[in-house]
Amino acid sequence: MLIYEASTILKPPTRTDIEIVPIEAANEASKLKNSKVLNMIILGAFLKKKPIISIDAIIEGLKKFFREISQSHSVEQRSDGEGNGIGGECWRECLE
Repeated sequence: MLIYEASTILKPPTRTDIEIVPIEAANEASKLKNSKVLNMIILGAFLKKKPIISIDAIIEGLKKFFREISQSHSVEQRSDGEGNGIGGECWRECLE
């Protein structure tokens, strides 16, 4: 399977030996006003096609990841002290 960001590719792949999946992740991320979610959109598309791990497992993994970051204060240190910087409110929402 080949997943590609369709809005940035001028000449789409033409292979016939694999499944080709165009995703307009950049456009979707733009609609959400958050370019940082582009990879998550592509991951979601992949998991829709090949559900090798549950969405619940991904959410739990992200919660654990952001919990560890918040405990080490690395997000706080790279922000304004209120968590409004790298990660911003995203990691707080993930923990709620």
